[in-house]
Amino acid sequence: FLIAWELGPEASGVIRQLRSDVPALERSPELLALEGIATLMGGHGKAALELLSEPEIAEDPAAQMWAGLAAQRRGNPAAARDKPG
Repeated sequence: FLIAWELGPEASGVIRQLRSDVPALERSPELLALEGIATLMGGHGKAALELLSEPEIAEDPAAQMWAGLAAQRRGNPAAARDKPG
């Protein structure tokens, strides 16, 4: 819901808290991707790119599309083109 309404910082906070409160979700690929997207929406391209490059989602085409966008927003179009998504 928060991501759909483009409330990236708010979504990041909720996701970080959930990952902290529920140890089984700490490395959840779905939550890593959502946190990466929310972080990017919050204007933190470098942190988003780090999250979207985690091994659990590094090869996921959907996550890599967002990683490419993060690379582009950081001013690195070559890295953006290298993303497989």
